[in-house]
Amino acid sequence: MDAKTLKPVFTTEYGSIYERIIELEESDSPDPNDPVAGLSVADFEIMVPIDKITVMRPFSLDVDRKMFRMSPTQERARRGS
Repeated sequence: MDAKTLKPVFTTEYGSIYERIIELEESDSPDPNDPVAGLSVADFEIMVPIDKITVMRPFSLDVDRKMFRMSPTQERARRGS
């Protein structure tokens, strides 16, 4: 993670690996000797160093975004103005 921007820095390109896993899963005759044989895209996880996490809360994508609107006072406080 970039210390200044907090953007993730990808050090390994997994796109081609995911594509190969999907191709193998969709194949009518998958090669059991393929290096990705037996893997699933679900086997991969996102790792974030715990000392870099500043906020962590439960969330749901099913909650209507309107529920999160702030009052003008809350908006000004959030911006620090």
